[in-house]
Amino acid sequence: GINAEYMGSEKLIDLLDEATKKAYDQLVARAKENGATTIPEELKDSAEKIGMASIKYFDLKQNRVSNYKFSYDRMLDPKGDTALYLLYAYARLESILRKVGHDPAKIQELALKAKIILGHEKERSLAFEILKFPEVIDDFVEELLPNKLCSLVYNIAVKVGEFYENCKVIGVPEQDSRLLLIASSLKMIKCILNLLGIDPLSKIQTSNYTYN
Repeated sequence: GINAEYMGSEKLIDLLDEATKKAYDQLVARAKENGATTIPEELKDSAEKIGMASIKYFDLKQNRVSNYKFSYDRMLDPKGDTALYLLYAYARLESILRKVGHDPAKIQELALKAKIILGHEKERSLAFEILKFPEVIDDFVEELLPNKLCSLVYNIAVKVGEFYENCKVIGVPEQDSRLLLIASSLKMIKCILNLLGIDPLSKIQTSNYTYN
């Protein structure tokens, strides 16, 4: 768990407050990069959720039988193995489905008339990662090691990013298949995050600009 010496010097509530503050500062910086004015209340709400998720994920991804050194920078790295990275990946997928007007009901309709075709190597790589879920769940139940779930959801998010960078989704013949793959990835990420006690964010509000 969290390094005992660290926890002795700082209470959990202080840890949460500091994580929220640092998350808030990141969101403000992102808003400035986008040339947008900030909306304090919306930023605060996003920051609180990100701060809580970041602490949970950082703790759960560690091996439970050993202590570790806590680091805010590592915990809130938007490009590392962090809750923030996962939340951004989730919000991006939600954004893609919103752009084509696909809510859960429409995804269900699409699944009845279309199928996932894994023609690109990045599609196959993502699908293979998703298919590891049953085995990882079995291991999790047997060994009670949440870090294995953390590894899986992070790997899925990485593969999603690689897929999205290499495979155009909207306006191509493969659109329906790729939308179903995105929906499957979204569902899997949400399922694992929920198992870890983390609520994904459909949107991450940084200002009058919404991340997508």
